Amino acid sequence: MFRREVLHCLKCANPFGPELSYDIALRLAGYRVMLLGDTWVHHDHDYLQKESYGFVGDAPEKDGQRAYIARSTSRLSFGLSFAEDICAFERLLAATISPPPSGVKPRLLSVDVRAGQGLLDLKNALRAHGVFYTESVAYTTQAKFYPLLYTMADEVLVEPIGALEAALGERRFDYCIVGTPVDLYENPDGLLSALFAKLKPGGELLYKLQNSGAAEKGSYFKLVQPM
Repeated sequence: MFRREVLHCLKCANPFGPELSYDIALRLAGYRVMLLGDTWVHHDHDYLQKESYGFVGDAPEKDGQRAYIARSTSRLSFGLSFAEDICAFERLLAATISPPPSGVKPRLLSVDVRAGQGLLDLKNALRAHGVFYTESVAYTTQAKFYPLLYTMADEVLVEPIGALEAALGERRFDYCIVGTPVDLYENPDGLLSALFAKLKPGGELLYKLQNSGAAEKGSYFKLVQPM
């Protein structure tokens, strides 16, 4: 459902999954997007005949359709990668959290979760525990993600990773999630130490390593600040 005033934003850059493109376009325009649990997306076409995107007919045309979809989904015209930036899910990592004490409004820190899916996954994991209200800071080293992160975090900081401690100051957090595998940073041990120091007592640091295989459960880790 869209207000009439936002129709000018809806330039569909990705014909395979236009609802995703609409989501990104609206967020880049400064609007917030809400997920309604009692709705669904209905594609009004004959899926078996591949009657979408203007390709109908024999096998060569269907081959052309598949090639077109592959090219279109590899990169959105917004300058973001469909797979690496938009669909950067962290559900398995977020699922490792422990529920906060009753009555606590958790403070969240996300680091390099790209377009923000990792922060949403952390919020959804907390909602599964009945926690619907949080405060969040999104820290990113890439300015292109600022407008998207701004639609889902209370504060967005764009700084080099080495400036993290100074940028966060004395603030402490209940949960911290890192979207980029920490072994890809120049000083992974230093980063983990800095983030661990930003946790409240009992706070949890969620991170992953690339060199252990991102698809394996063993690549996800959690550090807990002693009470």
